[in-house]
Amino acid sequence: MHIQILDRQWRSLLADEDLKKRDWEKLEIEHFWRQMVNQEEYKDLAEFMLKVTTLPQSTAEFERTFSKLNNNKTKLTISLLVKTLKSTIKTSEKFTKDHFEINERLIAHHGSARER
Repeated sequence: MHIQILDRQWRSLLADEDLKKRDWEKLEIEHFWRQMVNQEEYKDLAEFMLKVTTLPQSTAEFERTFSKLNNNKTKLTISLLVKTLKSTIKTSEKFTKDHFEINERLIAHHGSARER
């Protein structure tokens, strides 16, 4: 995609009186650009904008994952394989209070496993 094409389509979009009459401001951003993909004069710009809007808005999720990794790497676990650390992190993500219910059977199982 050439930047000049995007610039020309952007400027044309801003000046498009027919488009302004269709109340496009009320549409969700993704819905608006999906409609624009079907219009040949704005197709390149719309495809570009749809790609841009799919980029993550925050690095918080990645930072949480690295934090979990650092919390699991201690002097005792430093020699764990990457595969093991990855499994530990994935397991901790699956077993949150929203997704995991502790019941009597699990408590009994945990207790019997500790006695071995």
